[in-house]
Amino acid sequence: MWQVIIVLLGTSLWLGWKTKKLQTLIPITIFCALSMIAAVLSDNLDNAIYFQVLYNVALVVSGIWLILRGSHSGVSHYFFLGIVTILLTALMRYIDLIGEYVGGAILFILLAVVLLAAAKYWKTRQLKELR
Repeated sequence: MWQVIIVLLGTSLWLGWKTKKLQTLIPITIFCALSMIAAVLSDNLDNAIYFQVLYNVALVVSGIWLILRGSHSGVSHYFFLGIVTILLTALMRYIDLIGEYVGGAILFILLAVVLLAAAKYWKTRQLKELR
């Protein structure tokens, strides 16, 4: 699995370098690498759950941030990337539920609220542009 991770991180760094967004990508890459190493080197396997929760919160927050950035700046690809981030997070949680069912249900409700609010905002925005 480490080979896959190295290929994915290397590809993202290369794409960041090509698009001149490397300064934004390096802290994220370092955080991901250090947290994966910490999870592997940890003697207690229960610590991996904390990393799962941390990454899920980070994905939801980044999805919300992308939606807000796209809606405020009027750039649709940020908006839809945020939607895709939230949908993929929901799909990952559906496949591998965190903890118990109550935690998964709360996460699904939160994601549904965010997606409904984003859809309502986008529909309102589209109606304003048509007028």
